[in-house]
Amino acid sequence: MGDLTSLNVQGKGSFFLACSYALAVIMYLNVITLRSSILGIAASIPYLVINGASLGAAFFENETAFFRMALGILLLLIVLGFVGWLAVIIYNLDHAQFALVLFIVATFSFFSNKVEK
Repeated sequence: MGDLTSLNVQGKGSFFLACSYALAVIMYLNVITLRSSILGIAASIPYLVINGASLGAAFFENETAFFRMALGILLLLIVLGFVGWLAVIIYNLDHAQFALVLFIVATFSFFSNKVEK
């Protein structure tokens, strides 16, 4: 876990952003075509880990690796819920907005690490 957060901070974040986008596309295509729960879970877990590690490294840098990851995933779920709530309030959340929410949150977690402290 510590290696993932350190790689994300050390400039490999664009690779993780591309992975997050790819996973969001996989989840989107799964929702509109296959509707496979196995594929959804297989894409959701790395999405949570990558973006949770990124947010954990950005906001909880003084914590141990375990708590940084746990708090990062918790923050990710909060941000996903908030952005999803905004999408529902502004416009009904359908498949395209679902993918947009995932892209917005992945971009937020990427750029939260880029902010100078």
